[in-house]
Amino acid sequence: MVGHGDHETSKPALDPYPRASKRLGIAPKHCFALEDSHNGVRSAATAGMMTIMPPCSLVSG
Repeated sequence: MVGHGDHETSKPALDPYPRASKRLGIAPKHCFALEDSHNGVRSAATAGMMTIMPPCSLVSG
């Protein structure tokens, strides 16, 4: 897991995703990202990861 503060730039920069795949020792194309924001989805997809955004994260309030 890579979270806020584990990387220099924030999303939609793709920095957290290559770092996570490197920590796992797995190529990004073999990973998936679980995201709760559109910027996160764009970032993970740009890094080459399959991305899952649960529908509940689209609802506010």
